[in-house]
Formats: sequence, structure tokens, C-alpha cells
Amino acid sequence: MKKPSKPIPPLSGTAWQNNDGILSPLWLEPRGYHYRLREAFDKAPVGMAICSLDSQILFANQRLCGLTGYSESELRQLPPEQRSLPSDLARESQLLEQLLQGNVENVSLEKKLLRKNGHFLHVRKNMVGLRGQEGQLVSLIAHIEHLAPRKEAAKPAAAQIDSFASTVIGILEAERKRISLELHDEIGQSLTALKIAIKRADEHAQNAEAHEALNQARLITEQLMHKTRTLAHRLRPAELDELGLPAAFCSCLNKLVLPPETRVFFEEQLADARFSPEIELCCLRVAQEAITNALRHAQATQIKVELVFEHDELRLSVRDNGTGFTPPTSSDKRATAGAPSPLGLIGMRERSLSCGGQMLINSRPGEGTEILLSFPQPQKRA
Repeated sequence: MKKPSKPIPPLSGTAWQNNDGILSPLWLEPRGYHYRLREAFDKAPVGMAICSLDSQILFANQRLCGLTGYSESELRQLPPEQRSLPSDLARESQLLEQLLQGNVENVSLEKKLLRKNGHFLHVRKNMVGLRGQEGQLVSLIAHIEHLAPRKEAAKPAAAQIDSFASTVIGILEAERKRISLELHDEIGQSLTALKIAIKRADEHAQNAEAHEALNQARLITEQLMHKTRTLAHRLRPAELDELGLPAAFCSCLNKLVLPPETRVFFEEQLADARFSPEIELCCLRVAQEAITNALRHAQATQIKVELVFEHDELRLSVRDNGTGFTPPTSSDKRATAGAPSPLGLIGMRERSLSCGGQMLINSRPGEGTEILLSFPQPQKRA
């Protein structure tokens, strides 16, 4: 009968650091469980490090040495500020403080890792605390993954998605324009002809009942004409092509139906600059969606729209004083209380990207929302 194996000793801080902070010989001893753990650590396909609580590297595996260009002994001597950019170091320190205080079990961030040759790598760093036998934090385990290969592999798929989104948006806008012209040219003209015919019939009506019926028909026709013009304008504002962005913005804002206590302010500094039809339409659609979200979801009472062109950059800002929300991540498709539809936000972002723009969402619960859209060196209208 086979002899039962000895239980595996617990993985604790004493594997690499004793109570005095001195490296434990268990981690280096060429036999037993801890040495096998060290072998697995060294041969891991991603960068790994065992660090002290002040982020000083105690052990580094072969992959991390390869990423940084430093040997393990050099990494042990290298202070944290020489491995990171100042902005990354500040963010990492804030996250590490939460970990040390016990507010979180692990932390993760994307950062730039400085190499020995002065270049840097884009990496994702995950850190988890390692506890001693009494439950106290004694060390940190850092897992460092080089993101460039993954991002390079994702580029073809991302390019296909962007191309598809651009094509869909182009088809959608072309169809909107077609329907808008149909409403204006066909249905609009037909309704005008109907109104004229009703007026002529009314002139030859012989009694009061006929006059009343024809008057009702005229009123209904006028309402239909107004609704048709409004719908055609929403689909494709004529002012955008004929007069430019400021006129189109003013026209759309004037047609808003606002609660009595709500005010919308518009400022522009374009100096008669005109841009490609795609960029101008993108600005208008993003502003319309942002204003709708502020009214529908955030209960905003003040909305400020700014359109500025300076230093060869076109910028749109839509800021409200509403309830605010936590912006969803790219993978989060769930709606939260007080937040606009994630699909609506994704649509705004995809529309912006398809025109070469960049969109940012600044919002916190209780602090309002700002949608920022920018076009560096935007294409001008021919």
C-alpha cells in the first residue's frame, strides 16, 4: 500500500521573506516544494515579481528580466521611480494604498514600463497581497503582461469593426437623407396640393356643415404639413448643408420641447470655418444624443453646448448639471439608474471614430455629465 504523501506546506510570506524582511532561504533551497514553486515562477510566460510592501522587487522571473532588459540583481537594486513614468507611479501608489489598507483584494492598471535602453513597453500590471500566517500582509505578487502583441493581434479585427461601423453609419445617413427629401418633395408637395384643393372646395360649399367639415380637413392637413416638415428636419437638417454647423445647431435647439425650468445655452467660435459633411453631421448627431440623454435620463435643468475651432482642432462639448452616472466599460452593456443607454453611448463613440474623432465621457453620480468630442486637424469642406 502506498504511503500517504506529506501535506504541501502553506504558501505564505515565509516562503520568501521572514518577519525581519530578510529573504528566506526556503525560496532558494534546491529541493522541496518552495524550490518547485520558484521553478514555475521563473518559467512563467508572463512577467512576475515578488515585491516588498513599498514595491521594491525581491525576486523577478526570466520573462520580466527579458521585458525590462535588466538582470534580476539589477531589478532588486532599481527603485520604483526608475521603472515607471511619474504619472503611472502616482496612480499605482493610490491603488497600492487601497490594497495595503485592505479595501480591495487586488489591483490592476495599464502603464508604461521603462526598459534599460530608455524605451518603454505598454503593460498591464496586476498586484495581489500575500499574507503571513497571522493574516498580515508581508509581500506583493506582481503579474506584468506585455500588451503590444495582444493589441497588434486585435488591430485587424478592430479595423474591420471600424470599417463596418463607418459603412453602416454612412448607409443610415444616406437613407435618412433620401427619406427627408421624399418627405419634403413628395409628401410635402402632395399635402400642399391637398390644402389648395380643400380651399377651393370651401369656396364653393353651399352650407355651414360643408364649410365646417372642410375647415376641419384644412386644419388636419396643416398639422400633417407641420409634422412632415419637422420629421424631415430631424432626419436631415437643411441648414447643415446650406448654412453650416452654427445655423444647424440653433435650428435644432430652437425646436426642442423643454420643461419649463430647463435652459439650453449654445456658444460657438468657428469663425465661418466649414468642415467635411461627415464631421459636421457627426457633431450634430452627437450633440442631439447628448442633449436627449441629459433631458431623458439625468433630469438636467441646465445644458451648455460649446463648439470651438482653434489650434487646428474642432471641439464639441455638451455639459449638463444632471444626476450624472458612472460611465460603462467597453464590455458593459447593462443600463444603470440615471445613465443613458450603453448602446446609445456606443453608437456615439462609433460614429465619432468613423470620422476620425475622439469622444470622452466625464461623469460621476451627482456631479453632472460632459461629453467631449474632438477632431484634430479636421478635414475641411472642399
